[in-house]
Amino acid sequence: MNQADQPDHRERDRVNLHGFLSDVWAMRKMILLAVLVVTVGYWGFFASKLFFSPPTFTHRLTVEFTFEGTNKGLYPNKSPFSISDLIAPKLLAEIYTLNGLTKKEMSRPKFMHSFRIVPHAPNYELIKKKYDALFEKQNLRIEELRKLQNDMRDELDQLKTRAAVVSFQSKWRAISKEKIRNIMLSVPKHWADKMINEYGVLELDINLYSKVLFDEYEYKTLDYMVAIDKVETNILLVSYSISELLAFPNSKRVNDKKTGYNLLDLQKLVNDIRTYDLRRLSSFIQELGISTHKDAVKLYYNHQINKLRREKAYQSEQAELINQTLNDYIQRMGSENKTSVVRENTIDMVQASGDFLDRITELVKQSEDLGYRQNLYDQLIKYKTEEARIEYEIAQKQALIEALEKKSDEGVFGRYYEERLMQENFPIILSKMREYLDIFNRLHNVLSKENFGYDTRLYKINAGAVKTSGSIMSVWNKGIFGLLVFGTALATIAGKMIFLFFRKSD
Repeated sequence: MNQADQPDHRERDRVNLHGFLSDVWAMRKMILLAVLVVTVGYWGFFASKLFFSPPTFTHRLTVEFTFEGTNKGLYPNKSPFSISDLIAPKLLAEIYTLNGLTKKEMSRPKFMHSFRIVPHAPNYELIKKKYDALFEKQNLRIEELRKLQNDMRDELDQLKTRAAVVSFQSKWRAISKEKIRNIMLSVPKHWADKMINEYGVLELDINLYSKVLFDEYEYKTLDYMVAIDKVETNILLVSYSISELLAFPNSKRVNDKKTGYNLLDLQKLVNDIRTYDLRRLSSFIQELGISTHKDAVKLYYNHQINKLRREKAYQSEQAELINQTLNDYIQRMGSENKTSVVRENTIDMVQASGDFLDRITELVKQSEDLGYRQNLYDQLIKYKTEEARIEYEIAQKQALIEALEKKSDEGVFGRYYEERLMQENFPIILSKMREYLDIFNRLHNVLSKENFGYDTRLYKINAGAVKTSGSIMSVWNKGIFGLLVFGTALATIAGKMIFLFFRKSD
């Protein structure tokens, strides 16, 4: 090829490129029309799919627990706490109603199954790495290893209960954004309100009794002895609750604003009712053998005694079984004592060998042995103590039966004490006990506030805490659309060029 031909090739290439671009520009309307058709078709299909099968959005709320005891899995009153309490089925059913949700928006069962809760522990991996580095140290003694394991477990457990993420899934536009926000915020709020107001987690955890225990109506149909026995039992329950409340800090210095009584005063007043007022009634009734239905009362107490004797026999059998188990265990451990000593010495000798598993196992066995023995001793004492209590109660009821078998005074003297003591003094005792219960409940309320604080909340959340993830258009959808547009344009150009080529050929 000579040099004279080269300009002709360049000229022809320039002319061909110019011609190609001119052809493409000439078909711009066709390309735009094709792209428009593809765009309308694609987004029309996407809109119909969105209408019939809307995407799912996930809404999240991070809740931080602020009450004392959360790191131990306990509410302030020492009752068990779990993060799953926030999405308990009963609580979610109430939230569904409170937020005015309808079946069209979401059915109640689906609403309850759309919630999840997981611990929120952003420092979890950092703590794991810290302890992994400590575990890699050589020549760790068994005590150090166990301490590190316990520390790591405690620290990780504390993280898992300090905060949690509540998530809720809903279809696109099924529920308004404002209502979803209210639903998410109402989950921790409704949980906290319910736990505080209904379950009393901010109140000291002791037994609180209603005044119905000392309502006169409860005793009108009972015989005198049975009525006194029932009142004495109920007074003992109240007295025990007072003793429980006295065990809490500051309990001896708090006064009731209405009466000025403190817990020690109240304890003395309740004990006086039982020791003097009630005892005076029971002594006269027993001495005089006063009864409205003597045979029925004797039958009642005999039935109680037989029931107590069966219970005592059961306690005695259990105590004997535990005692025999303990003796057999001690004998068996004694026969294995030499073997245990040899193993212990062997462990000491191989301390530096790195055989940690065997050393831990042996220490655990020794610890379990002492714990097992102590547990058996505790159970034995428990059954023996209960057996003695039942025997005392049987003796009390037997004394009542013997009192009924005495000859009662049917004259003026007997009727005087019957009317004066039971019809006048007995209602006074019930009235006093109702008053004392009111005082006790007020003191309990004051001490609960002092221990937990007036403004204590169970949780806190940050402003704008409700986060939503999800989109009606994913990156995949956008990518497919871009490829379709590009492919349609290329296909249109290629098709048109092929058409022009064959037409020129003809």
